[in-house]
Amino acid sequence: MRSNIEKRSRSIRQLTGTSFASNGTVGGGSLDGGGGAGARVSHHIASGQFGKDGGAGTVITRRYGEPASTSPSFSDAGNDFMEDGFPPETKPPDNNIDNDDDNEDDADDFKEDAVLFPQSTHSFLFTQKVASFPFWFAIGIVALSYTCLILALLNIFEDGEPGNVFNVPHQVKPTVRIAQYLALVIALIMEEEIPTGLYLLRMISKESLYEKFPKMKFGKFVFAAFVRLLMGYLFLFNTFLVVAQATAVLDIFYDVLALQFLQQLDDISFNLAKIDVFGQHLKSAALAKCFRSEFAKERFTLRKRLNLFLRGVYFLNLSAMLVGMVIVTINQTRGTYHAEQITVTFGEQVWNNAIVTTSSGDVKEMTLLFSYFNGVYRRDPKRMLNGSPIYVEQNKFDSSPYEKTIGAEISYCKDEKAWVFSHKHITKKVTTKSESESECDWLIRSPETSEFNVLDVTGDWTIWTGSLQQNGHVSMIDNECHEAVDCNYNGKCIDGICDC
Repeated sequence: MRSNIEKRSRSIRQLTGTSFASNGTVGGGSLDGGGGAGARVSHHIASGQFGKDGGAGTVITRRYGEPASTSPSFSDAGNDFMEDGFPPETKPPDNNIDNDDDNEDDADDFKEDAVLFPQSTHSFLFTQKVASFPFWFAIGIVALSYTCLILALLNIFEDGEPGNVFNVPHQVKPTVRIAQYLALVIALIMEEEIPTGLYLLRMISKESLYEKFPKMKFGKFVFAAFVRLLMGYLFLFNTFLVVAQATAVLDIFYDVLALQFLQQLDDISFNLAKIDVFGQHLKSAALAKCFRSEFAKERFTLRKRLNLFLRGVYFLNLSAMLVGMVIVTINQTRGTYHAEQITVTFGEQVWNNAIVTTSSGDVKEMTLLFSYFNGVYRRDPKRMLNGSPIYVEQNKFDSSPYEKTIGAEISYCKDEKAWVFSHKHITKKVTTKSESESECDWLIRSPETSEFNVLDVTGDWTIWTGSLQQNGHVSMIDNECHEAVDCNYNGKCIDGICDC
């Protein structure tokens, strides 16, 4: 104790120029080490000097380690001292780096662990009375967000059909595929309603809420949390469907941002209310003391469990979305979303000198009627070319696969950037093996297109009849049926296919 007093004496001497005697007197004052419970320090302030008696100044006496006196006479003396005995303007700086770091770490930990009500209009659902304007304003924001998200969901299902209720495209480009997976991760990072709702339910118990705010209803608090949870999952479901339906990279990110905006209406409205955009009632509600009140920090073990729980929820949500996207990708790769059967009708064009290879291997020139190839074409479930299906000509009598005859095919040709009609034994010219393998030996070609679905191709096709014939007529329709009327009442609809 005496060592501490001597240190203080040396500091005061440096600051005031007062000489200290070897016996501990300070300009007539004394530092007494006695006093039983602790050493007393008597400061006599009189015209800037330390005296023994209090005749000219006010005496401030306190036990070392006790808080400084807040007596008005101390301030009147014109010498404000901090608790450690130094004037504020002359206190030496604390250059201890370790201490500064410790203080900053403590402050960061406190900020991280502090539990506050979220600054959102959702919080009005339990901080305000039911009969108040802020409460019904919050209800209106909830209704607005939910309505917009539900309308977006209905629009997604609008063009769905049996076998593809989510209206997933038949196939997408690799760049779009990559953007789809990245968008799901970004959406999960942006989504904050689910973790916020779970965090509030775990960190603010019924007892702690009533201890801080006895008039608040815990049931309303739980309701507000579930509003957040449901909105969060509605956002994620919308996002997944929007991403799964996308066919362009920019469309993906634009749609995700639009959905995120709908989810953040409560935060935006709260910030506008704070600056008096919506009137004094909402401003008072937004600036209420309850939004600055901190709830007691939970035990470390509970906080650790909460962190693990939130991470688990994030992992499950991300896993569910990625698994769903993987299923979509596999179905697109297998051609699941393409039509199983199509009926193709060609025009009346004739090619008089078609080069045909017979079953015996001979090459002959023959007259070819393109209408001969009219009929049903079935998707080959075992083959895909350039991410698109291959449709193979079927038997003309019962639409079953040929057993011996080799049928014509309709596929997408990457070199031509078009859908083409071809036949293995019919060519435009006699070529060597290497030449025939290096190009699409087409007989009929669609306009240039990037469509993965042949039924989506528009425009007139080009037909080879010894020379290019433009404005060729080619008609294709999906044979899938849902009821007998789709079969023109000429048969039954069995497993989505007309059985005539």
